[in-house]
Order: sequence, then C-alpha cells, then structure tokens
Amino acid sequence: MTIVSDLFGRAPETPVGGPTWQSLSPVGWNNAGGSGLNLSSNALVSPGATDNISAVNTTAYPPNKTQFAEVKLTTVNTSGAIGPAVNLRNGTGRCNGFGVSWDDGAGALSIFRWTGNFEFYSVSYSISSTISVNDVIRLECTDNNAISANTVKLRIYKNGTLVGAEQTLTFEDSFGAGQIGVWSSGAGNGVIDEFNGGDLITAATSLLVRRPRINPGILCQ
Repeated sequence: MTIVSDLFGRAPETPVGGPTWQSLSPVGWNNAGGSGLNLSSNALVSPGATDNISAVNTTAYPPNKTQFAEVKLTTVNTSGAIGPAVNLRNGTGRCNGFGVSWDDGAGALSIFRWTGNFEFYSVSYSISSTISVNDVIRLECTDNNAISANTVKLRIYKNGTLVGAEQTLTFEDSFGAGQIGVWSSGAGNGVIDEFNGGDLITAATSLLVRRPRINPGILCQ
C-alpha cells in the first residue's frame, strides 16, 4: 500500500514540483492549458485563468485505478474550481481523469470528468452540500472495468463522511492506470493544503477499508 502526503511547508514553487509532483497537459478544457498549480505561502493556489493539473509522479506513486486523493480547503473558493483529482492519464496533447471541487454558485460539491478527445471538461455529478474553511474534501476511485467495461466507481467524502451516492462513470480505459493529484480551473480564489492520496485497500467482502498509512520515505514537508 502506497500513501503520499505533502504538507507544502517549503519555499514557493511555480508550479509545484520537487521530487513528488509533475504537471500534466490539460489541452482542450474549458480554458487554455496551464502549467500546474502554484505553491505559495505553504499551500496550493490556481496560477490564473487557465486549466491546470499537478499530479503525483509515477516514481512516487505507481499508477493504478483504485485510489484516493484528498485536500484541506483552507480558503473556500467563491470563484473558479480547485480540489483533489484521481485516475489522471496524460496522452498526446490531451488528458483524462476526474476531479472534485466546491461549486459556490450551485452550493454543491461536483465531480468533473475530463475526456481525452480534446473535449471540454463536463460536470458528471453534483450534490447539494455546505462547505467551511478547513473542510477536508476527498475523492475515491475504484476500478469497475471487470464488471462494466470502461467504468470506475467514484465517491465524494467531506471530513470523512460520504456525501451523496456512489457514482459509476465512464472513462477511456485505453489510457491505462491513473495518477493522483490536484487540479484547478479559472482564476479562482480557493486555497488547498495538506494533500494525502494513494491506494485503497479492498477487503475480500468488497468493502473499502479506509486506513491510510503514511510512508515516511515519501512524506514531503
């Protein structure tokens, strides 16, 4: 089991990088493709009016399709989108995956799906909710391809509690296993911190046991 944690307690990085992070290429999204989120004042922020992905690189986290990513929302976004992302795959000039963000205008937590065919991202699922400073937002992804081809199961958690219902959504299986990370869209004012992500353990009964264990070898400060 691999768990990656980053508290971002270091000097600014534009975009966030170091030994753990890489930027993916969100060409064909809602806005122009950006270069990844920026590390500023010990937290992550959107670099501007662009679409951005920062993913944990494949050395720090081997890609798979059963995983989670979570962040603490230290400043609630009233514009733009920002949050954790899962099952991120980069192709030639395109990117595929899922992310979750607070949507202030809708008063909802929303799952966004990004296709690999140069299409804009789309809102696949929204659930009415509330949000507060320092809420922990988590997106979980379980491989469902053996049951229904080209699908995954996704779940949103807020502070450890499931929000809404589990969703079965399609994706491009040809892209293969995915990475965990964070994303932003637009010149939003949200700030995220305390990233955690990694494997989910699936018990024999198919119940998910959510017991993250930090690997000290890949803990970032």
